[in-house]
Amino acid sequence: ALADANGTTIWDSKNAGNKHFTISLLDTGNLLVADPSSGRAVWQSFDWPTDTPLSSQPLTKDTKLVAGYYSLYYNNDNMLQLLYDGPEIASIYWPDRG
Repeated sequence: ALADANGTTIWDSKNAGNKHFTISLLDTGNLLVADPSSGRAVWQSFDWPTDTPLSSQPLTKDTKLVAGYYSLYYNNDNMLQLLYDGPEIASIYWPDRG
């Protein structure tokens, strides 16, 4: 089973029916679960970035890098932004618009 940071199951072999899947750790660092008959990726770690980016891992507008209360992502203006979203306050750390 694969779960996200909140413990929610993303993929489970029990729900895969009689299909067999392969799992590979690529040279890029991407962990890939694939359907061997089609070669199609069922799940890959690069689609779910966490707190440790790899040099070949893309950070696109549709992904967010999260570590604790901090998030690094592209905002609606396509600007890379670092946000602190704590239990009591939320604040943009970077870029400083002041």
